[in-house]
Amino acid sequence: MAAEEYGLDQGYSAKTKRNPIELLVVAVLAIAVIATLILAIVVLVKVNDASSPTTVVASGPSTTSPVPATTTSGQQLGMNIPTLPPIASNDPKYDGYSTAVNQLTSTINIAADPCNDFWNYVCGSYPSTLSSSFAVADNNNYAIQANQIMNQKYQQQN
Repeated sequence: MAAEEYGLDQGYSAKTKRNPIELLVVAVLAIAVIATLILAIVVLVKVNDASSPTTVVASGPSTTSPVPATTTSGQQLGMNIPTLPPIASNDPKYDGYSTAVNQLTSTINIAADPCNDFWNYVCGSYPSTLSSSFAVADNNNYAIQANQIMNQKYQQQN
């Protein structure tokens, strides 16, 4: 069978020369892809090494006394955060703030090391009888909604 029967052009040759610009573009793209892969592997290895846990060697018992906890204001740290005045007990928000502070301070386990077990440090002393602040807020909102629905002035008369 002749090439004409298959609709092939007579000028087709399997050994045509490529344009040098095409070869240059293909070579540059190939080098760019290989360089990108190498860079990605290097970054991945560095990130993986940085996130791997380090081994901490425990030392013997310390003979120094623990440092008492102190509160440092934003101004003392040079952060341009103003120190807020204390809230007066006759402020309408005082009870809410006091409840929040008491709830937060009752959950902290100061015996736990926050660097090794942050969850235990933050929530380790959480009393089992205490509801979370989200649950308390939800219950309060449900009670307010139920009272509003039951309010005769709120209901429409049909």
